[in-house]
Amino acid sequence: MKRCAPAVLRNYNYKKGIWSTGVPDHIRKLLRDKSTSPLCSQDERNLVSYFMARGSVPLKSVGSGLTKKATTSITSNSATTTFERQYLIKYLYRHQAYGNVIKIAQKFLYTTIGSQRLLKQDASLPELKKFLLSLLILQRGIQLDQAISDIIQRFLLTQKTMVIDLINSIFSRMVIMNMHEEAVYKWVKWMKLVNGHCEFTNYMENKIVLRNFLSFMRQSNVRPDYLSYLKAIQLTQGPAIASQFATTLLFLLTYIRKFSSAEAVWNYKCEHNLPIVSSDLTCILKTYCHMQKFNLVSSTYWKYPDAQHDQNQFDYLLVAHSRLHNWDALQQQFNALFGIGKLPSIQHYGILMYTMARIGELDSVNKLYTQL
Repeated sequence: MKRCAPAVLRNYNYKKGIWSTGVPDHIRKLLRDKSTSPLCSQDERNLVSYFMARGSVPLKSVGSGLTKKATTSITSNSATTTFERQYLIKYLYRHQAYGNVIKIAQKFLYTTIGSQRLLKQDASLPELKKFLLSLLILQRGIQLDQAISDIIQRFLLTQKTMVIDLINSIFSRMVIMNMHEEAVYKWVKWMKLVNGHCEFTNYMENKIVLRNFLSFMRQSNVRPDYLSYLKAIQLTQGPAIASQFATTLLFLLTYIRKFSSAEAVWNYKCEHNLPIVSSDLTCILKTYCHMQKFNLVSSTYWKYPDAQHDQNQFDYLLVAHSRLHNWDALQQQFNALFGIGKLPSIQHYGILMYTMARIGELDSVNKLYTQL
């Protein structure tokens, strides 16, 4: 995977960078300012006007390169180098000049290829992040959506991790800004663009996608209104995406043991006739067991035959039958394990033996033990 920025430019040190010899002294003096306070309007205007009047160093084509003489000519006169562009965007963002961050980014981070206006391949993660954050801070939602779409179009195939990192960064900043509903709405929309869906049911396989969202769900000072989010997404993005996101929510809520919220999301899917997938059924059976609603486990399981594709579902059925002291159902369920192509696990034996011991079936316990 390609680097998202040349390593030598990561710290944007003024003295270590390659500056055009034609940059005026008063501009250089401004750029040496290491404070974070806003610039005076005149200084900001002079700085931005100077760079907006310049071009940029053309990107090197594959199999070709600029001669030393040409490079010297470019960096000595009117072209803005990659380092200057990166330093300038960082500088303006640090001084809270968000409008001009957007202005500079739109001029220098994009290039025209044929009739298409595309992001440059050398656009770095820090530059893109400050561009997106500036759009967010100034509440330019339509432009933010377009910029994310541009990033996905340009970098998805070569730098997918960077794209996901940018989306999660914007999501987390929106959460900090108490834009919870909009943050969730955007996250679902953008992750669907990146992955083609928004259904994630394995945290370890999708950790890079889910970690920021899971952190949001775990925050003690935040009370997410999951049903409100689902309603908004179903209304604007359609029932298919709402169903996928509900599956993700149901999985994550059981993952962090917030079973009451998980039950509410399950009820939402059922009430709105959204498709029930295997992960949904497993999660609600787990939820019912932890909430000690054992009487709902079996009936719920048998109601959704098309979602009975997870062997873990049998664990919760056995637990429910054992807690309800339903010996006949427990025995039938245990025997049914042989119908899915695998022998019962030691865990299944343990559940059954424990239950039989509690009701005094010691001979049966001994027989089962000899089979292990």
